[in-house]
Amino acid sequence: MIFVVVSMGHFDALIAECARLHSKYDFLGQLGSGTVVPPFRHFRTTEPDNLEALIRDSELVVSHAGPGMLSMLYRMK
Repeated sequence: MIFVVVSMGHFDALIAECARLHSKYDFLGQLGSGTVVPPFRHFRTTEPDNLEALIRDSELVVSHAGPGMLSMLYRMK
């Protein structure tokens, strides 16, 4: 599963591109305040513990690269 994370903000271009590719890949999206609603499994926000569990279960994480997310990913190695 590819976990696409945009935190509390939005990155509609990223979500739209993942939506275009969803027939080839298994995506799970965390959409934040974005306006694009993709055809794959998604949610707006979640608790940090759940976010970490989803990251651990992912084969790949695609992130908006905000400092909070980068710090979490770095800490999780």
